[in-house]
This record gives sequence, structure tokens and C-alpha cells, in this order.
Amino acid sequence: MATDETIEAGKAGLAQRLRARAGAWGGRLPAARAAAVAASLALGAAGALWVLDAGADARGVGLAIAVTGLWLAIASLAVPRRSGAAVAGAALVSSVVAVSACQAVSGASPTGYSLIQIWLAGSAALTAGRLLAVERARGRAAASVTGSGLALLDRATGAGSQAAFEQRAAAELARSRRHDLPFAIARIDLAGLTRVRTDYGDALADEVVRGIAIGISASLRGEDFLARFDGERFAVLLAGAHAEGARRVTKRIGAGIEGLAEIDERLTGVSASIGTAVYPDDGPSLDVLLSMADAGAQIGSLRD
Repeated sequence: MATDETIEAGKAGLAQRLRARAGAWGGRLPAARAAAVAASLALGAAGALWVLDAGADARGVGLAIAVTGLWLAIASLAVPRRSGAAVAGAALVSSVVAVSACQAVSGASPTGYSLIQIWLAGSAALTAGRLLAVERARGRAAASVTGSGLALLDRATGAGSQAAFEQRAAAELARSRRHDLPFAIARIDLAGLTRVRTDYGDALADEVVRGIAIGISASLRGEDFLARFDGERFAVLLAGAHAEGARRVTKRIGAGIEGLAEIDERLTGVSASIGTAVYPDDGPSLDVLLSMADAGAQIGSLRD
């Protein structure tokens, strides 16, 4: 069914875009993570040595540094790479200030050994900050991709969205050009629903639109695609269809919509204006084909 194809196309598109975004940083992730873990463990080891070598008054400082190194190692394992200068700089400055404050409290002199500790603390915090920031960026990217994917489906009717239609139509155009095949586009403009909304309420009108979408989908082949462009306008992609095939399909769709009044007399006057355009006879591009189909639907509405 067209709705199932919409969902599958959305899933495929999401997966492809997510892989593309992930590929930008995924190749460098293992080395960055290893560097962060190594620097953090080195900081922890330096703190442990301080605990062993320093006097009783300074062992608390060494223990704090050792615990900090272990925590940074765990954080580095938990997140990917990269950050902005603000996050990295803040992490570096805070690390240096923290270690320097510990030295001041313990009375330790700023020897080369303690300077190494400061460098290790800054390196570990800098790398961990970068890793944490990229995890946040990755979450935003994934949310963006997912949000775009939800836009591929019109949730009210189960039909595809305009964005989904454009993707499918572009792929069909490319396929038709490669293999010298036709395809058709149909534009369907519903009429008479304004009266239904006025007389019987939005709930009934929305249910009618949903039912029409389901009925159109039932008239299509598995390779065809239905999309809702806005409130009362639909478009159908008829893969591989020539002019005669497109006319047969649209005739079935139009007859089904006009027959709604036989099911419910409240729907008397609900009809559809349908225009079609066939590649390559009616145009070489999607824009031209859509314009031709839209013009056909408008002419049909004037006749009605």
C-alpha cells in the first residue's frame, strides 16, 4: 500500500542521512576517545603517586586528583569527540585553577612534578569537554533527522507529505531518464468540503478527507505513491504509467469520490478535479509536470 511505502521510504531516508552525518566524525572517534582516556588515567596515576609520596597533609589533595582522573576517564568512554572553544577553554582553566588551589591548601611547592599534574588535568578536561560537546551536537543532529523524517508522513491521513512526494518523484524521474520510461503525476483538488465543514462540522470533513485518502490508496498499485500537499489537495505518482494508464487510474479515483453521496447524503456535492501530466510528453522536469497537472485540475474545476 502507498502508506507502507511512505513509512519505508522515510526509514530509508532517515538511515541514509544519519549515516552521512555520523560519517563526518565517526572515523576520528576511536583515536580521540583513546587520547582522552589515556590522559585521564595518567592524571589518576599522578594523583595516586602523590598519595604514596606526599606527606599526610597533602594526601587528600592527591586522592582528589586521582578520583578526578578516574571520573574523567569514565566520562571520556561515555561520549564522542569535539567541542567548541568555550567548553574546552572553560574545562582547561577550571582544571588548572582546581589543582593550583589544592597545591596552595596543602603547601606544596610548584615543582616540575606538580606542573605535569596541571598539564595532565588540563589535557584530560580539555579532551573530555570536547567529547561531551560532540555528544550533544550528535543528539541535536539525530533529533533534526528524526523530525525531518516525521514530516515525510501526513499523520492525519496516512498519505505521504509534499516533501516525501518530491523525493519519490525525483527518484522516479531519474529512473525514467536512465531507462527511457514514462511516468505520470496526477493532482487531485477536492471540492465541496467547505459546505460539509459549515453544515456538519470539522470532524466529519476531516473524516471524509481521511476516507478519500484511504480510497485513493486502495486504487493504486504498490509502486505508486499518494501524498497530501495541503488540506484538500493530493498528488499521485504513477510509476511507469503512460497517458492511457494514468487516465484509467484517475477515472477510478474520480468516480469513487463522486460516489460518496450514495454512502452518506451529507456528502452530496463532494467531488474532485483531477489533472494529469505524463513524462516526457508533457514536460522534462518535475516542476513542469506539476504545473501541467495543476493546470489540468484547475481546468477541471472550472468545468464542474
